[in-house]
Amino acid sequence: MTLNIIGNTAILLNDIDLEAVVGGNTVTNPFMVTEVYVKENGEWKMGSLTFSKLSRSVKMNKAK
Repeated sequence: MTLNIIGNTAILLNDIDLEAVVGGNTVTNPFMVTEVYVKENGEWKMGSLTFSKLSRSVKMNKAK
């Protein structure tokens, strides 16, 4: 996870492998999760949440 704070704005980046069951099959896709927060009156409030599919290979190693 990466955190960047610029003034009253915080941007969190998290590179994840998202696992889901689709039609009875488990599929895994890489995503970048971007969260943007703005500090208002001393409190952090979420301004945006985005999932962007990445073109890299899945990095998750899971023993079954």
